[in-house]
Amino acid sequence: MILYLIKYGLCLAILLAFYHLVLEREKMHRFNRFYLLLSLLVAAVIPFISIEVSSDSSSEVLNQKILDHTLVNTEPIAEKSGFNLYNLAYIIYFLIASVLSFRFIRNILKLINKKTQNTFINYKGATLILVEDKILPHSFWNYIYINKQQFENKEIEEELLTHELTHVKQKHTFDVLFLELLQILFWFNPLIFWVKKAIQLNHEFLADESVISSYKNISKYQYLLLDKATWNNAYYLASNLNYSLTKKRLLKMKTQNSKTTELLKKVAVLPLITGLLFLFANKIEAQKSKKNVKPVKIEVVKKPNKTAKTNTKEKELKYLEPVINKIGPKKFEELKNSNRYAICIDGKFVDNSTLNNYSPSDFATFYEGRVPKSARSMRFPQEIQCILYTNSYYNKRFKGAKIEVTN
Repeated sequence: MILYLIKYGLCLAILLAFYHLVLEREKMHRFNRFYLLLSLLVAAVIPFISIEVSSDSSSEVLNQKILDHTLVNTEPIAEKSGFNLYNLAYIIYFLIASVLSFRFIRNILKLINKKTQNTFINYKGATLILVEDKILPHSFWNYIYINKQQFENKEIEEELLTHELTHVKQKHTFDVLFLELLQILFWFNPLIFWVKKAIQLNHEFLADESVISSYKNISKYQYLLLDKATWNNAYYLASNLNYSLTKKRLLKMKTQNSKTTELLKKVAVLPLITGLLFLFANKIEAQKSKKNVKPVKIEVVKKPNKTAKTNTKEKELKYLEPVINKIGPKKFEELKNSNRYAICIDGKFVDNSTLNNYSPSDFATFYEGRVPKSARSMRFPQEIQCILYTNSYYNKRFKGAKIEVTN
């Protein structure tokens, strides 16, 4: 899980950086909206994708089969009981997630109560909620909340209503709620918060673009925004006119489009995603056995009794001496990495630090093999399991034994 979260975070960080450095500079706000939403999906899916890479190692095939057989009779380490850091981490996670959930639900209920407690009327496919509070128009789902007195006296500028109608018609609330839920689940990842802010600002770009397209007066609209800039909105889930009223937003209104540049930047997203796929997808080695190496079924059997009578089936058995695979000092040090290797010594799983009590010469042989992702667990999340036999254990168990090889 930790490895997945790291890959997810790095992938999302690259996609978000590409947005701010490349895509946000252009006035292609509809494309950018879906790019940001799809970035969350792409970053979440890529670490689950597996890519096959070729491998010519024939000895690994043999060692993996021996490992698969040996693991059947091993005894895993008993899990430690009682309170530990994992329990504390879970408690902190659910505590903060609960607080954020409470805030989320409370804010939605406030908006719903405003609808039920006040007069509402239909307006150009949306619903205007006329409230007594002196508020700046803001929208949530299909509802636009405005001051009742200002509306009846026709004091609300048409540009403001057009701005909020754009939020309603383009379903911007869906994006906000989706990001809010993600932030509750992944509150520990600041990238979710930054993506949420980028999407909300993009919503304002879209609404501003709609107003300018309808009224053809950029300067008047900018002065209107500045005039309303000091108004506060008490509902963070609602879209509102003065959200992030920055120099960037004002300058964006006068930015001129370059169709060629827009097209090139849109096309650049494809090699970006391809590169992320090769960087963060799981690599699976596809074994390519040499022609003189055949798949074998390996099973450790007792030494046959030369004096005993053998039947026809026993005479047809083929025997090979057990494979000796000595471990070198460099490899021995690598096995101490608990993030990569699960260690089994003489048929029992041990902590990697146990190797500090041994030297490479203490082991007669070792085998290692990759563990499929589906077979990993919280106790053994490592991608490689390594079986080591000490000299004494090996001599006791395998001396005089044979390995049956059946085609």
